[in-house]
Amino acid sequence: VYLHDDDLDDAAWEPTREWTVPSDLASGTYAFRLATPSGAVDHVPFVVTPPQSGPTADVLLVLPTFSYLAYANEHSLWSASDAPEDKYLRKNRLHGLYDKHLNDPTGDGVQYSSWKRPIMNMRPHYQWR
Repeated sequence: VYLHDDDLDDAAWEPTREWTVPSDLASGTYAFRLATPSGAVDHVPFVVTPPQSGPTADVLLVLPTFSYLAYANEHSLWSASDAPEDKYLRKNRLHGLYDKHLNDPTGDGVQYSSWKRPIMNMRPHYQWR
């Protein structure tokens, strides 16, 4: 087994805010809107599932977790390596499964993806170039 110094399966960030999902909130996809005093805005998506007591709607939406994670932070095939977004992802070790490890002379590809780390390209307002 060969471990890479830029593998990241869990950002291990300490929570700074907590929020309890209201019990009457309908199941669906939502996003937390985060804003800084300087005006920067980001949206962090999350999913609310229906209660275990049974279905609450006539329509079913299937969100494929493994596909979501497989394409998480994918960037290197479609954008220039000197783009600010790519630099941020690499600096913070937020690799996608289509990346190669930075300091690996063998050219090994990234093999780990996890929902326990920031997923930058699966957000509202994210733009492919």
